[in-house]
Amino acid sequence: TPPQTNWTSLSGTISTTTTLPAPAVDSQSYTIRLIITDSRGCADTAFRTFYVLAKPTARFGSLPTQVCAPFTLNIADSSQSNLTTLPNLVKSWKLFRGAALIQTQTTTPNWTLTNTGTIDSTYSIRLWVVNEAGCVDSLTKNIVVRPNAVASIIANGGLSQCAPFVFGSSTLSALSLAQNGSSSWTVLSPSG
Repeated sequence: TPPQTNWTSLSGTISTTTTLPAPAVDSQSYTIRLIITDSRGCADTAFRTFYVLAKPTARFGSLPTQVCAPFTLNIADSSQSNLTTLPNLVKSWKLFRGAALIQTQTTTPNWTLTNTGTIDSTYSIRLWVVNEAGCVDSLTKNIVVRPNAVASIIANGGLSQCAPFVFGSSTLSALSLAQNGSSSWTVLSPSG
């Protein structure tokens, strides 16, 4: 039979499935002691030091959850390496519409989100960062892009008449599109 093993850290007992906590910044060392005791009561001890490195923090500014098309993203990237002596990050920005990857780039994007359809589209902006130790973090934010209303006047007949010129549904109408809701008509002051 294999010898009995008992894992203990210097700060408490660790089971075989314990995850060592990640430090917020830099690294945290853990000294692990292994004691092996055989069936006759003979024992041996070994020590090993492990280092848990801080994950980077993928972070960018708040974004609206719903917008009308077209919408230009102005993203403020505030990601951090969390390693004082290794401050650099490798970044990958990805833009998805639904499950389809639209664009990828390594610099802070300035994307314009569009929707030429008649129903809402959901875009996902995903940032992946890797610090110099190879630790990874990611952040995804979603934006619903609504198709913009389309104002288009349809003249039902001529646009010139003898006075009195009567406006109404018999002379003018608005283009009917699925994304359009209510309409409001206003006669502006005479031009010229």
